[in-house]
Amino acid sequence: MSDLVSNPNKNATISFAAGSGKFEKMAVYLAKSINNNTSYRSVVFIPESEIDDISDNSLSLFDELCTDVVQGETTIPDYGQSAKLDAFAIAADRYAPPHILVDTDVLVFDSPSIQFTEADVFAKPVDIGAQYWGSQAAISEWREIYSSHGFEFPNTRTQSTVDGRQILPYYNAGVVATSRSDIPQQWLELTDSVFSQITQPFYADQVSLAMIMSKFEHEELTERENYPASVRTLFPSDISILHYHHWDTLYRAKFSRYHTTLNDIGVTNGLAKSGTEQLRCYTKSLKRVFDYRAKKQVKRKIINDLPPDIVEKLRRWKP
Repeated sequence: MSDLVSNPNKNATISFAAGSGKFEKMAVYLAKSINNNTSYRSVVFIPESEIDDISDNSLSLFDELCTDVVQGETTIPDYGQSAKLDAFAIAADRYAPPHILVDTDVLVFDSPSIQFTEADVFAKPVDIGAQYWGSQAAISEWREIYSSHGFEFPNTRTQSTVDGRQILPYYNAGVVATSRSDIPQQWLELTDSVFSQITQPFYADQVSLAMIMSKFEHEELTERENYPASVRTLFPSDISILHYHHWDTLYRAKFSRYHTTLNDIGVTNGLAKSGTEQLRCYTKSLKRVFDYRAKKQVKRKIINDLPPDIVEKLRRWKP
């Protein structure tokens, strides 16, 4: 089972990757949210190929906010998002479990209530099952991948959390936790192998995660630990980790109960724009959840969360 002896949840290590461009700002906000809202150690990994494009100010903030700042070459150079797996493996090599890996596009609002003594690895099923890896069309490829790597093909199903489809076990890699020190490296190595084999390599980390989950004792996280804000309209009061995916999602979060938390880490000021621009970003975000034909339904759902001037602009808005 796990490598835990008496390591409470609050002593977990959380790891993530930083990068250039938009990922620099995302990583800074993430580091601030971890530092402000948890007692976790934090390990940030920065690929050497991107370090020169990150500002000195951000690098100084990482040094100030994170326990360890690690620079190095990525294990899978052609797979940019694998940098987070390097972060996970580095953290597991340096510190005792438990460990939590998060995508750069998340914010941590408090320590998630993960029962680390109950399983080896934890992840939430994917948000949307209506995609290739959740479809019948992918079954033969799933079988080939499991077989070629010596894994037993699963006879169970899970349910995607947003559209509620019954699918083969397939998990979102935006928040992954483990009570074992060896799982991060195994996941990284398996992803390296799977990446060159599958037809849609962008999701290699999630395909290999499904295999890791099948190999070890596992439990499924809930949306509280990995809240898919880009495909949900509301912001419940019990979110531990907000997975926002896109900047415009934060325009909606700005008007939610998490306004103060966002303000404390600088997100609110970073998003400060005119009312017209806020409305544009707000509605752009909602387009991912609703079709334009559901405009009236959208208005009813969000009208109570918006300032009166924005509501008035929304009333006059025509798609």
